[in-house]
Amino acid sequence: MFRDEHKLNHALSWFERALKLNDGDANLEIAKICLEKGDQTKAVHYLQQALSTNPLLILEESQDEAKRILRKLENPGQCPLPPVKPNRLLSGKGGRTRPSQGIDITD
Repeated sequence: MFRDEHKLNHALSWFERALKLNDGDANLEIAKICLEKGDQTKAVHYLQQALSTNPLLILEESQDEAKRILRKLENPGQCPLPPVKPNRLLSGKGGRTRPSQGIDITD
């Protein structure tokens, strides 16, 4: 919802709150926002955090998605993986988000 309304900072603050409450999935969502804002360095940091999160605190699907995005960032021309879907809570009606720096993380 906030992503569709271009309120990325507001969405980011909510995910940062969730992260403080040990919501490991928030790492992935923060990484997506960082990519949308064009900050690939921060995105990689949060993706790595998602991958190192205790499996009890993050969905397996979120870790898989973090792996796919990270591989795509590390090998932009060589990664034949399908793009990942944005979080429906952020994208409102399930619409597409804008890719950042030529890296499309949506389908």
